[in-house]
Amino acid sequence: FLTAAQAANPALAVLSMHYPISWRYEEAKPWFNDHVLAWDASLTAGGTVVMNPSVLARGGSGGYFVSGRSLDIAYDGELKKTRWTSRLVVGTVHPSELGRAGSGPLQVRQHALVPVALPGTPCLDGPDDIAEGVEDVRLFARAGAVFLLGFSKLPAAPGADGDCKGASVVRPVLARLDAASAAPSVEEGSLEVLERGGGGAPAVDKNWMPWADGGEEGYLYFTSSVEPHEVLRRRAGAGGGAPLEVAATTSNPAFARWWRSKGVALSGGSPVVRHPGDAAHLYGVVHYQTAYRYYENAFIRIRAAPPFGVAAASCAIPLAGAPREGKRAPGSSVAFVSGLDVDAGGAFVVSYGVADARGRLTTLAKAQVDALFACSASNA
Repeated sequence: FLTAAQAANPALAVLSMHYPISWRYEEAKPWFNDHVLAWDASLTAGGTVVMNPSVLARGGSGGYFVSGRSLDIAYDGELKKTRWTSRLVVGTVHPSELGRAGSGPLQVRQHALVPVALPGTPCLDGPDDIAEGVEDVRLFARAGAVFLLGFSKLPAAPGADGDCKGASVVRPVLARLDAASAAPSVEEGSLEVLERGGGGAPAVDKNWMPWADGGEEGYLYFTSSVEPHEVLRRRAGAGGGAPLEVAATTSNPAFARWWRSKGVALSGGSPVVRHPGDAAHLYGVVHYQTAYRYYENAFIRIRAAPPFGVAAASCAIPLAGAPREGKRAPGSSVAFVSGLDVDAGGAFVVSYGVADARGRLTTLAKAQVDALFACSASNA
């Protein structure tokens, strides 16, 4: 844990860390600003939770545009299953609130529920709980538009109409979002289920990382696997249903060996962004589980030039994880990063869900993120 000297010197504190990380949120709290996102009470009445936020910095004094997953959890007595209903909610955070010191709540203002009309109907049969709606939305801006990338559980056979015979799939869903109007909405006709060219998608195809920056102009890029690093792309103006092509697949043997030795698998998390102080790399946040539902999150650096190899991973980011609520998991610690952007001052803005029950937003200076990389043995 942090000594008094380390607490007074953030760089020293981070450089002293070793995997597995023992430097937890309470010890790190003086080091950075971290805030609960407080949504309007009308959204959270009756046990509804708003979790897994994603944030976009609007630039200047425009504040931050935030999305969240509004989740209702209810037991369906007729089907004898738990029904998880997800809705997309958006709002704004004023920059003056984020800029103040401490860890008090940030009020999300001008909130609005955004309907997302998914294809098909949820699977009502099979052994699993019923999952409806779009999950774990990542907001990102690219090619002059604001996009949302989410994931949804859908019938494996189109038109199954709720009777999936136990066969369902999880697929990435993309849409353009009209974020500038007083009533944000999904642009008509823009929502689509993303498909890989040539097929071969796994039954659960999620945790993609959309690229806000990098790659060739006129294309949308996605990291679909961290190690090996698989990058998919498609022309930005292609119509719905146009398949994605593999832009690059790379592997860093030393990097892969180190993570395998720790017995963890890296999965995608946030959007991929560029920092103005590092032209050679792109940045993202990935997650892994050291035990069942015990999450850690780390930054990765991706080489900005093709073939876009992963250059390094950082030590774990000290986030405010907490045991899972709703459907409890004893011994769990859930902190799941789903949002990343860089604000006008060059700070990384990280948004993440906690305990499957609420959201938080934190800022990290570039020097702090560099220190997290400096401490990690994965970069040897």
